[in-house]
Amino acid sequence: MDAVSIIALSMGAAWASGINLYAAVFMLGYMGSTGHIVLPDELQVLSDPLVMTAAAVMYCVEFFADKVPGVDTGWDT
Repeated sequence: MDAVSIIALSMGAAWASGINLYAAVFMLGYMGSTGHIVLPDELQVLSDPLVMTAAAVMYCVEFFADKVPGVDTGWDT
């Protein structure tokens, strides 16, 4: 990968992680494992099924934690 592609991928991932980190990690891993994007060598670990599973589980936990008022405050803390 050339420097411009790495910078573009990094900036897009940083923006997406501001919305939801776990969803960004999962989608980068999914897209890397299906061949839709080429991940740099440093980010190849995101394509590991265990990493993708952990990110998906944490996304679900965070999604449902935001729906319960007391749990939401504790989760944000």
